[in-house]
Amino acid sequence: MIELALPAGSLQSALVAFENGADAVYLGLQSFSARKGATNFSFEDIGRLKTSLTKNQKFYVTVNTLATDHEMPQVESMLRRLALYEPDGVIVQDLGIAKMIKTQYLDRLLLHGSTQLAVHTVSGVQSMASLGFSRVVLSRELTIDEIAAIRTACPDIELKVFIHGALCYGFSGLCMASDILVGRSANKGECAQICRTWFTRTDTSKSGNYFSMTDLDIGTAVRTLDQIGINSLKIEGRMKSPAYVGAVTRYYRLLLDRRNDSSAIEQARKEAHIIFSRERSAGWLSSYGRTNKSDSRRGPRLSTVSYPSHTGIAIGEIEETRTNRTEMVAKLRLYGPIALHDGLLIRKAESSGIDTPVKFGLGKLWDVHGKSLIDSQHLSHVYILLPESVDIEPGTPIYMISKHDQEIPLISEKALTPYREPMDIECLIGNNIIELHSSTFFDPSITQRYQIDIGIANTPQNTIDNVLKIFASSGSSLFTLGTLSVRHTNNGTFEHVFLPLSQLKQIRRQWYAHIDQLYDRWCSVQPPRTTKTTGHTPWEQLPARTMIIPPGERGIIWVDIVKALVASEHGLNILDYISMVDNKLYIPLQPVMFEEELFVQSLNKLVKDLSSAYGKANLRLGLNNVAHIKWAENNPDIPCFADVYLYMSNSLAVDILVERLPNLVGLYRWVEHPATELTEYRETASPVGKDFNMPLFISRSCFRYDSLGLSCDNCPRRGSWELEQTGKRFLVEVRDCLTVVSLLP
Repeated sequence: MIELALPAGSLQSALVAFENGADAVYLGLQSFSARKGATNFSFEDIGRLKTSLTKNQKFYVTVNTLATDHEMPQVESMLRRLALYEPDGVIVQDLGIAKMIKTQYLDRLLLHGSTQLAVHTVSGVQSMASLGFSRVVLSRELTIDEIAAIRTACPDIELKVFIHGALCYGFSGLCMASDILVGRSANKGECAQICRTWFTRTDTSKSGNYFSMTDLDIGTAVRTLDQIGINSLKIEGRMKSPAYVGAVTRYYRLLLDRRNDSSAIEQARKEAHIIFSRERSAGWLSSYGRTNKSDSRRGPRLSTVSYPSHTGIAIGEIEETRTNRTEMVAKLRLYGPIALHDGLLIRKAESSGIDTPVKFGLGKLWDVHGKSLIDSQHLSHVYILLPESVDIEPGTPIYMISKHDQEIPLISEKALTPYREPMDIECLIGNNIIELHSSTFFDPSITQRYQIDIGIANTPQNTIDNVLKIFASSGSSLFTLGTLSVRHTNNGTFEHVFLPLSQLKQIRRQWYAHIDQLYDRWCSVQPPRTTKTTGHTPWEQLPARTMIIPPGERGIIWVDIVKALVASEHGLNILDYISMVDNKLYIPLQPVMFEEELFVQSLNKLVKDLSSAYGKANLRLGLNNVAHIKWAENNPDIPCFADVYLYMSNSLAVDILVERLPNLVGLYRWVEHPATELTEYRETASPVGKDFNMPLFISRSCFRYDSLGLSCDNCPRRGSWELEQTGKRFLVEVRDCLTVVSLLP
């Protein structure tokens, strides 16, 4: 059965998810989590969660931000502590962290690839598999047909797909808006949600939340994902409440179990949306509206331009308003029940293009005869009290954004048993000596000897049972007894061996204290990194990144491979499409490739043509996605470099490329932290340069269709617009239905 994985921003959310039918939860720790604002988990929380799980329930831990060399010892310490609890997977973005897990902890920590890696192609998934990942969380921007094609081509790796919750405007992991505009990197878990703020068009002065996306709700399409063999379904929402987690779990549990109770499914759906939901769509999964690139889209638009926040569900429509003494009263035509203390919302359309929200709690409710009510009792029309001085037109929808009874009772966390790692102990009893031996995942050979006053018992003793009972009680230690074997040094019987229980208990305390001490030392002390002396020759210094932007481009920082190939085949000057610096052609590859087969075919042909004209040694291909690593491996005679989207944030990440790509001639430093020191590669890592302007967003949401509401019919599949916000100017470019947004100088 397909797995239903829920967000757990706290231990309470995790418990609620499982109580309502989740198969798994994913959670973050206090550090290196892409949701820093969530409550997140302590190791003690993880231990209590682990002991509460049934046989088939799973939990995954997100370590899905980038880390510098300076931070890697902290990451390693965290991974070592995490290894104690053996999560069912660790969700990782940083290739250096992935290498650390693969080489040191893979027996206890399975590698799962985060959606932050922007994996959206067959080659991307295959690259992830070769890097040691057992599961990949695919980009949100894929259609079901595209996912099915990846599933068919990659049968031996698990795939996870987002099905519900917030959609980002830009590809996760490729979004630079928060870092560039406010200095908070989404790749460090600090996203400021720039996409949810308003911008103004400079040509019309019309404002809108042009980059705010609908929330995802794919409904019955989850069954299609099940049929094509997707392993896990992921719901977004580690910042959301336990009540939300419970409601959305019930909703999808009903859908996946194929129950025919449509009213129960609809009720669960509404409960989830009332707790939190923006305007909704099925995203690219089932409401994108086209199969082929040449098709015109007919589906719903994916942006929420006029209002970017929680909308809940439409509960009714205002038919008329009137002043009743000093109060404003509205007559509603209801779509569903309401009750006193429900939270309501009216969105007032403004000439600016952005709705003004009017939020209020329902304080008074009457039937059409003027009788006071507690709830609507299935009535079709009621009167409600509006906030003072609200001018509302008839026909205005009214939304429910909270219910008076939506809070759920807390599940007791204190009653959960702390996790203790079982360890097998061999006990050797000798002449006033007890010797204990054990092997653990952090130390394969632990031996301790203790003095004890062993006497001769007058009556037969249950010596083995006594030792077993005492060592089974490990107190507050992180470890406890697994199996126990007891031997006597002279192979004698234990019937007349007397062990003072008080001394035996003291030995037990000392033993477990010693194990905890060894474990703490193992977690805290990092083995020194060995500086490489072989296998790495100094790279060439790459040009300032602005120098290799394709000629004539403002916001697009990579080469359009298909366009360049057409130019080459028609005898046009290739230097009008590809930059040359010091007699070398620099070809930064596009980080997003939905028509991957066409992209690879065109790239291979272009490289062949350019090799003939300029020589292979004078080509420089920039890798901007994990999928490009596979291409570079398959073409070891073509010089390549790690470009700005293949974040080289630490030396271990660089190691992966060095080990796999003998054709690697250089790399750019991590663009968000250009001063970051790559300890082992400090001499030859190239800075991007001060004037380099990274795009804020790369999006599959077409600005023309989704944000401006223009038709796809007869569209040239490209366009350019300028926006403004608080004195800053922005360029929006649509190329082949992809949107790229950049900050203008």
